[in-house]
Amino acid sequence: MSDKPVPVFTERAKGVKVAVWANQSGEGRTTHSISFVRSYKDDDGQWHESNSYFPDDLPRLELLLKKAYEFTQCRGTDKQQESFTEKVEGEAGRKKGAAR
Repeated sequence: MSDKPVPVFTERAKGVKVAVWANQSGEGRTTHSISFVRSYKDDDGQWHESNSYFPDDLPRLELLLKKAYEFTQCRGTDKQQESFTEKVEGEAGRKKGAAR
């Protein structure tokens, strides 16, 4: 089993990918870092990654940047996320019951 870190969130748009990484601070707080990469195939059919982008990639980068920002800002703490999920699921159950 590998101890290699894995992102807590990833999203793709064509050949561009964003990854959000969780980092623990000395005080036990979670901070996030964001990375972007563009994947492409060379003439031999081998996949490579690059940190350089074409002008056509910019709208994709913008979209992915917004999604990464939304993930880091709307997620809150694990406890807040659990509370939010329970609230949403509870409301969905009540609406289902009222519709019958």
